[in-house]
Amino acid sequence: MNQKPIDIKSHKKVFKAASLMGTSSGMPTTVESDKDGKITRIRPYHYEEHNDWDSLNPWKIEARGREFQA
Repeated sequence: MNQKPIDIKSHKKVFKAASLMGTSSGMPTTVESDKDGKITRIRPYHYEEHNDWDSLNPWKIEARGREFQA
């Protein structure tokens, strides 16, 4: 049988919760790679892979002499 090679390069990436109950059930967020309306790959989302942290509107909280930031 002659099979075509699979092209896994995606046109867009969609972030979705892996659980039917949303993110509150403890399941990780996943990234679906989509090409021509078909899902080509589902992977867990790794927060450290995000390069543009300034666009995420990081927060900073100061309380009891300590500082917490995202």
